[in-house]
Amino acid sequence: MANLVNRVAVSGYDYQHLEFTVFLDLLQRWKIKFIELWPGNVSKLPVEKIQKELDDRQIAVACVNAGVAYFPNKDGEGEKAQELILKAINLATSLNARFVNTYMGGNPARDMMTTIQLYQRTMDPCINQADKLGVTLLLENHFDNRNEDPEGQDVARRPETLRYLFEFIGSPFFKLTYDPCNFFIAGEEAFPYAYQLLREYISHVHVKSATRYSEFLHGPENQFKLLPDSINGRYLPVSLYDGAVNFESILDVLSRDRFSGYLVVEPHTEIARVELVGRENVRYVRDHLNAANQVQSGQ
Repeated sequence: MANLVNRVAVSGYDYQHLEFTVFLDLLQRWKIKFIELWPGNVSKLPVEKIQKELDDRQIAVACVNAGVAYFPNKDGEGEKAQELILKAINLATSLNARFVNTYMGGNPARDMMTTIQLYQRTMDPCINQADKLGVTLLLENHFDNRNEDPEGQDVARRPETLRYLFEFIGSPFFKLTYDPCNFFIAGEEAFPYAYQLLREYISHVHVKSATRYSEFLHGPENQFKLLPDSINGRYLPVSLYDGAVNFESILDVLSRDRFSGYLVVEPHTEIARVELVGRENVRYVRDHLNAANQVQSGQ
């Protein structure tokens, strides 16, 4: 595939308040060629209209996100989550997207093996449909932002349990969205440990950063959109320049390893700062990858 710097994308998650055309115009100004599409970006728009707006701006869909309305691992939500994911697979196929991103959901009533076995049962029809249509399903590592997993049992929280899950399912059409910031908030070593343990399963990368929130350092919390974890507390999303996640080394190794997926920037800040942080993060990624390319080429 083309140079990694040409596969910098933007997630639509933080831009669901914008009309689709306004969002695409913003990306065009940033010279972004790929997006991760969220349900709220294209609510009720026909596929033909979505494709036309994309084509007019020479932007493609890298990934369709199935969203967070239902989760495979939540009691009573398995079938609804399955429907949501199958719908996302069909949309991805229509828009020539390579990936569909999904989430597991926390469930403290289930131990690891029960979770993995029931999750596989729920996901099998989705994985089979993805296989049939040539789409790769992704599971994103996550923390407990809904206070559903106070014991920290979520399989998607830890590198070790995620590795076991991917080995257990064993499908080339089921891979990982590696989110280093989510590992950081979950209290895990995002890099190098998680990266090295899960490297062979990583097909997609989410790019954001954060720092532990303190009212003494940052001011009243009502100014911010914080990312809470039931175990580790609250975190403040910030630009990659200011965050605690070691993206400098992560981008270096992704470039060196010839990563063939997308780097998807997602600010996760409050609406008032989302454009500023998004633009800064795009610049950070591009500048660092360009510098890494010069070093690797001996310039």
